[in-house]
Amino acid sequence: MGVARAGVVAALALTLPCAAAAQGIQPNPEREPARTIETQRESEAAAQAAAQADDLGPPVSYDQLLAAPDDVALNLRYVEQQLRAGNVRGALAALERVLALQPDNARARLLYALVLLRLDNLVEAERELLAVRPLPMPDSLRAEIDRYLAQIEQRRKVTRFTASLSLGGHYDTNRDAAPASGRIRAVGINSDTSKAEDDFGILGIGTIEVHHDLGLQAKHDLFGRVSFLWDEQIQLPQQDLQALFLEAGGTWRDPDVTLIPSLTYSRLRLNRDDYLQAIGAKLRVEHRVDAAAQVFAEAHLQQQDFDSVNNTGRKSGAGIETAPTAYLMTGPRFDLDAGLVFNLAPEHQLTVSAGFIAKGAREALHAYDGGKLQATHLWLLGQGQFMIGSLSFERLIYDDVDPIVDPEIKRRDNTWRARITYGTPLAAIFGDGLPEGLGELVWTATAELTVADSTLPNYTYRNFRLQSLLSKRWEF
Repeated sequence: MGVARAGVVAALALTLPCAAAAQGIQPNPEREPARTIETQRESEAAAQAAAQADDLGPPVSYDQLLAAPDDVALNLRYVEQQLRAGNVRGALAALERVLALQPDNARARLLYALVLLRLDNLVEAERELLAVRPLPMPDSLRAEIDRYLAQIEQRRKVTRFTASLSLGGHYDTNRDAAPASGRIRAVGINSDTSKAEDDFGILGIGTIEVHHDLGLQAKHDLFGRVSFLWDEQIQLPQQDLQALFLEAGGTWRDPDVTLIPSLTYSRLRLNRDDYLQAIGAKLRVEHRVDAAAQVFAEAHLQQQDFDSVNNTGRKSGAGIETAPTAYLMTGPRFDLDAGLVFNLAPEHQLTVSAGFIAKGAREALHAYDGGKLQATHLWLLGQGQFMIGSLSFERLIYDDVDPIVDPEIKRRDNTWRARITYGTPLAAIFGDGLPEGLGELVWTATAELTVADSTLPNYTYRNFRLQSLLSKRWEF
């Protein structure tokens, strides 16, 4: 009996550091940078929509218009709400009524120009804007006209560039994903492990995008995108991330469907060492059902090549390496997502999606299949402010047992994430007293809760993140 006990102790002495090393970094850290960049892109798109949206007041129904067809203010509110919802035909019909009653109404003429813009009739839209600009109107309305004239000039360019930069930081209550139970398993035996470590991180995200119009009536184009993420931890350098993402492809537009094929490349460094390179192909398909709904599907196939990360970092423990067996995760990954976008109201948009994941690897214990669900709600609050709430669920089922952790139990993970983001231009907070250009900066604050459950205690964890960023966008 004494020999057997000594054998177990010796085995634990060898395997616990390996099991602890697997817990020294977030599970699947290769997916965190892409998720962070995508979240920031959602915020940038919301900020653009919010900047162009006015406070439209209570929703106006078509029955209200029938009851008061000569009410110009009511008709204009209806037009603005229909444009926000993407119903150009409904907006145009109401505009014709208003212009028949008041042909020199500056607001109605501006909205008519916006309809022409939505129809991609830049020549007529510009002519209408230039004609309405000399009419008596508030300075704010004239500034809005100038903004749309600048948009037309930008859209006329054959090659258009956009760039964005976001800087800020985040705080995590469990940055190293320590098990929520305080226990870790090795060769099927549980043992106490260290408590969760909180940490602050400095975060920077930059993107440059180019679109080249092919000069065809359908507005097919080619595009390229470069994104970079830099995430530096204060106390846990094994969590430091630097990521580069490249994508190049084209957009083919048909009256019924839009196809967006592209090639992708990504490179990720973890704890200042090469961790992952991936090359892939992506295809996105979009179809607008009506003014209130759009369906989409996206497939992404990658070949992921992992490298071991042997750096230990200042707080990784007694010589424990960051990701010594990462090379065993090398293999293909396939993602398939499909969903619906609903314009519930001019201020509200809901996106729901479901997906499938298949990951291959050199060792079956790192290969998995899974599914995912997500719902995201965008709420435009007025004055350029917005709020984004999302809830997601992911289930991964691994192909084989990990004998170092447990030789009998296969790993199955269920991960929930709830996130809410509030964004506002600085001008909405500080008014017009800011120096020129600073009012256009967008501040976002995000709170996110991650709850992961697993058949293995090593991968059961909780984390709460607070994040704050300042962002700026340029078009040229």
